[in-house]
This record gives sequence, C-alpha cells and structure tokens, in this order.
Amino acid sequence: MIHKWFTDFRCGRTSTNDAPRSGRPVEVTTPEMVDKIHDLVMEDRRVKVREIAENVNISYERVFNILHEHLHMKKLSARWVPRLLTVDQKRTRVKVSQHNLELFQRNPDEFLRRFITVDETWIHFYTPETKEQFKQWVEAGGSAPKKAKAVPSAGKVMATVFWDARGIILIDFLEKGKTINAQYYSSLLDQLNEEIKTKRPHLAKKKVLFHHDNAPAHSAAITTAKLVELRYEILPHPPYSPDTAPSDFFLFPNMKKWLGGKRFGTNSEVISETKAYFDNLPQAYYTDGIKKLEHRLTKCINLKDLTHYKKKYLHQHQHRHRHHTNTNTPTPAPTPHQHQHQHQHQHQHQHQHHTNTYTSTSTNTNTSTKPTPNNTNTNTNTNTSTSTTPTPTPTPTTAKPH
Repeated sequence: MIHKWFTDFRCGRTSTNDAPRSGRPVEVTTPEMVDKIHDLVMEDRRVKVREIAENVNISYERVFNILHEHLHMKKLSARWVPRLLTVDQKRTRVKVSQHNLELFQRNPDEFLRRFITVDETWIHFYTPETKEQFKQWVEAGGSAPKKAKAVPSAGKVMATVFWDARGIILIDFLEKGKTINAQYYSSLLDQLNEEIKTKRPHLAKKKVLFHHDNAPAHSAAITTAKLVELRYEILPHPPYSPDTAPSDFFLFPNMKKWLGGKRFGTNSEVISETKAYFDNLPQAYYTDGIKKLEHRLTKCINLKDLTHYKKKYLHQHQHRHRHHTNTNTPTPAPTPHQHQHQHQHQHQHQHQHHTNTYTSTSTNTNTSTKPTPNNTNTNTNTNTSTSTTPTPTPTPTTAKPH
C-alpha cells in the first residue's frame, strides 16, 4: 500500500482524498418500474414498502427512492373526522360555504354587525391539561417529562353561548336533570331577543343574521316557527361541519385550554369562573374569531378544487397506463374465418372503388368510359354534353380461404 501511494504521488497526485466518480448507474429506476410501483400503490394505498420490493423484485432502498423522489408520495396516518360525508353532503357543504363566503365578502362590516352565532358545550368540573400545555424546559440530552393520562370528571354543566363580534350576549347554564329540546331552545331565543334590545340597540332596525348548527333542537319545527316570528335571517350551516362554526373552531377550544388543570367543586363555581373568563376577554378577541370564518369557508371551497385535481390526475394516469398496456400487448393472429371475412371486405371495397370509375362528370371536358369485356379499354371524348354509360352488374365472386 505504501508503494502504491508513493507511485501515485510521484506521478503527480497531490491529495489523499478519493477522486470523484460517477458511481454505479441506476439500472432499476426505469419509467416502466416507476409506473408499476405507482399502480401497486393505487391498488392498495396501505401497501408497505417491503411488500412492494418483494413484488417487483428490487431492493427496499430503490422502492423508497422511487416513492419519494420520482412519485413524490408520502405515507400519512388517518385523521379522525366527526363523520365521513357522502357525495351529496360534500356538494351541499361546498355550496353552503360559497353562499356564506359571498355574503361575508359582499360587505364585511355589515356582516360583522348583524352576525350572531350560538352553540352548546360541556364544561367539566375538571379538564385535564393537554400535552402542549404540559411542555417543560429540560437540559440538553434530558428525557421528556412524563404525565399520567387523565380523563375529564363526571361532573359537568351544559353551557349555551350566544355571541357576536362584540362579545358575549347571553350564556345559559342548563340545570341538572333537564335536556335541551325544541321548547327549551325556543325559550332561549326569546331571552336572546330581549338581550339584543339591551346590549345591541343598533340591531333594532336591522335583521339579525343568525347562525347555528343542524342539531335536532335547532332544526325542529317549533324552533323554525320561533325564528320566523323573531324575523331572524338564518345563515345556513353545512351538515356535520364543526370546522365552519366559530364556536367550535375558535371560542370553545380556547376556553377548554384555559380550563385545563382547573378543578371545581360545584356548579356555581363553574358558572362564576366561566363568566369571569368571557368578561375578561377584549372585544377584538371576538372580532378576530368571527373574521376567521372567511378563511375557513375559503379553505373548504379550495379543498373541493384540490379533490377534483387529484381525481383528474388519477384518471389521466389510468388512461396512460391502459394505452401503455395496449401498445405492449401483441395482436393475435387472425383465424381462418376472420381472414376470409377480411378478404371479402377488401374485395368489396376494391370492387366499389373500381365501379366508381365508370361514372364520369365534366364541365367543359366530358370523359366517358365504356367497359370492354376485359374492362381494360378507356375512351375519352371532348364534348359540351354529358353522357353516362350504365354500370354493368358485376358477377359475385366467392373468396377462397387462405
């Protein structure tokens, strides 16, 4: 080895580092292999990299490289959603979001003045802290802190919160042993109407733009009749869409974070602490929460366009794959019966083309063709008139099979 290095440096080498090399050529990463792996993933999106490698008979590393570098794919865990929507529900969700977004963007200031929303939530006597709230500073190389898993307490109070861009209008805490039904909810709407006269006098000459979800108590006939009586304009809500309800995506999650780790002994403690929490929030906090609705509606509409693009891309890939398969599939040899049929078709086509030569048309120069017994002689006459010789009926010919 020393002799080798001595010889290299005597010949002009000046560095001990290896010279750059092109490396081994990538032999298995071909367009056909990329398409094959893509088809396997499209057939089963849960397929594992090891299973793909065994199926196509290449290394694990090459499959991983093709998936990430060539197909630009990654494997994600499923995300929990409140409900899997049907096609009709998704279409309704997009249409309602477009309608609400158009109403918001037409006059944002007027929308914020008239908009009032409501929703219900449970407030537990004890709400555990989230993992994010339990973050702690540790030294370099230190282990992550541990926390025993806890569940919310059995004691709880149902709170119904009516609010708008200026703050809380009405909070109702359900008494123990009662349930929220259409009659109870209608009575809350009467209380809301009285509170609006006191706390929101600017709505005396304007229609309230009222928003609530599609809970049974909200969509019952009694509730609908009460809303008509109060002359509220209803802002529609998409089915099973808490992500477009300001209370669900803004007001209540932040309140639950504030409640994390707190313990209450009685209903009165829960009520007093909850009211104090909302009273200490500035008006800008509620305004920002309502304004976030525009982003949520836009996101819902854009998600529909993205889904359409994915379906279009998948359709194009399947079409390209079928075309690629058809071009690589050898055409089977015709059977004697098919060959005879093709020969008859060609013979009829040739006879039809040959018959068309018997008809002549001229403007100043007329060409008249008269068939001879052998159909070989052609006479051309230059006249100002037009003459046509009847076409003889050909004798049918039967093709012999080859």
